Amino acid sequence: MQLIENLSKLQALVLVPTREIATAVNVLFTKLGQYMDINTQSIIYTKNELNHLSERFIESIEEVNQIIIGPVGRILSTVEKTSKNIFKDLQVLIIDGADEIIERGFFDGIKQIISYINPKCQICIFSQTFRNEIIQLSNDFLKKPIKFENDEEKKLTITSI
Repeated sequence: MQLIENLSKLQALVLVPTREIATAVNVLFTKLGQYMDINTQSIIYTKNELNHLSERFIESIEEVNQIIIGPVGRILSTVEKTSKNIFKDLQVLIIDGADEIIERGFFDGIKQIISYINPKCQICIFSQTFRNEIIQLSNDFLKKPIKFENDEEKKLTITSI
């Protein structure tokens, strides 16, 4: 959250595996954001609710919130409702639970979201496992990635990928 400025534009996107996790992360970010004057919103609409959202409302999400949080499918559905690229000013993209997101069939969705963001955006990928798709995302989209992992003795180590 230290990279986020108190500006009226979307600066961070957090992708999570489920609506429930999005809600929990949003609660945490909302509490932290109170001290930094940062607004957050989780995107957890059902498909039926999303069908009733106007393009102007979706664009206002970008104008009012510095951080949005949501599952890949919900984020993509929301973005597809507007012709405006609401990710153009992103400073940070966080993909939390990348392995679980990929298991749910959203590998291409992650790549699609990455294609919308500014090339200078910092991308952070968090995963409990390093399956081939995670390594591919790292190789394709990360600049100078650092890999944190536990070795056999459960000591935290840092290595470059």
